[in-house]
Amino acid sequence: MPVSTLKIMGLAVIVAIAANITRPQPADWQPPRLIQIRREQLSFGRSEAFLQAETEYARVMAGTNRVSHYAALVSVSGPSEVWFVTPYESYAEWSKSLKDQEPNTKLAPGPDHDGSRNSELLTGLGSVVATYREDLSYRPGVMGSHVHCFSVATVRTRPGRTADYVAERRIVKAAHEKAAIKEDYFVYQVASGLPAGTFFVVIPYADLGELDSVSPTHGKAYDDALGDDGRKKSQDLTTSGILDSDTMIFLVHPEMSHIAYEWIAADPDFWNKGSIPKSPRRH
Repeated sequence: MPVSTLKIMGLAVIVAIAANITRPQPADWQPPRLIQIRREQLSFGRSEAFLQAETEYARVMAGTNRVSHYAALVSVSGPSEVWFVTPYESYAEWSKSLKDQEPNTKLAPGPDHDGSRNSELLTGLGSVVATYREDLSYRPGVMGSHVHCFSVATVRTRPGRTADYVAERRIVKAAHEKAAIKEDYFVYQVASGLPAGTFFVVIPYADLGELDSVSPTHGKAYDDALGDDGRKKSQDLTTSGILDSDTMIFLVHPEMSHIAYEWIAADPDFWNKGSIPKSPRRH
């Protein structure tokens, strides 16, 4: 599959949220304002070699003073891809990170890999930047290091009708709040790397098994909160605003991740499978 096609597939979604597992989580935790994700599509039959190479790279990075951490997310539906997600609070922080990693440019393989490895293990790669839409997200503070799975809906809006989709998401959020729905989701909007008007709606889970209990609807409480008028308006805005959408599922891969110690300490049974430092370190 050509790289140009890959870029249309909406890679940045879960990326956005998964990136949060790389940061310490304070009491007033909020998703990062900016997400940079490097997506790599694997060559057929090369998954094991890729895993070994990236795991070794994560071990190398764990022994450095690299400021930026990253999470590795593996798709279990859709294309065979791994997304390396790095969170930032601003473009200035991203710029500083790029300068800080310059001494590590010779470390390979890994997210800073060279072209020769790409040709052997990958069929395509791309990079996307997305920004957090707090106004469209619901209960973001529940996210934590125990989240190991994500369901991601990639939504592409019709040209010139992005405002319709935004209005529809606000109706949905208001109904969630009124009915106190026990669900949490994050919304990010693509800033670059994909067509304008692309959004990602991400729902986190502790593990894949939690999807067994997911209901396709929110029940009577949600319907009552939405009301007949709200339901009709939501349907109309969906029709006018959305060009197409698709959903993928991803799992966090601890061995290929390079994350902050605070997250390891909060869920050691999961994260200590990887090659992350077992004690705090100064960066």
